[in-house]
Amino acid sequence: AYYACNTMYKSEHDGIVLVRSLEGCGKNPGAYPGTDLEKNEPKLRQLISYISCYTGMSIESLILSEKVKICGLYDIQGMDFTNKFIIVTEAQTLTPEEMYIVLTRGGYKIVLEGDTLAKGQCTNKSLKFGEDGLSFLFSTLGDLDFVGQCSLDSPDDIVREPYIKDIILRMSQRV
Repeated sequence: AYYACNTMYKSEHDGIVLVRSLEGCGKNPGAYPGTDLEKNEPKLRQLISYISCYTGMSIESLILSEKVKICGLYDIQGMDFTNKFIIVTEAQTLTPEEMYIVLTRGGYKIVLEGDTLAKGQCTNKSLKFGEDGLSFLFSTLGDLDFVGQCSLDSPDDIVREPYIKDIILRMSQRV
């Protein structure tokens, strides 16, 4: 979020698009009443908080100024996000078909947040371990120069309260 905000203020791109995966929704949130912010905020709360903090503006102001757009996965079909910084949360819950939807929207940069190794964090029961969109992306496009991966696989990469770090390290060995 910091990098997206920083590059936006340097005018390297036109704004930020936050895309919520549909993991755990049951159906497309577009079918529910409310604004895009109201429907997607629960899953994007942490990113929204960071962006508001980094910019010093409320998320409502950022949406009104069109610097930030918030949408669900299926709301982006047919859209063009050329020169936008796209951030997709919980990308390990995407199917390969849904990953295709994301990757074909254009974008200044696309950041896919997810953990392909955390079997317990993916509630998309239609996916078998290793068949998620992130795994598909890296097995299909991982050798391209413009595709990169940042792995946080060391205990030093866990930046949380010490007791949470202990829980993560011990339980990840058993899940």
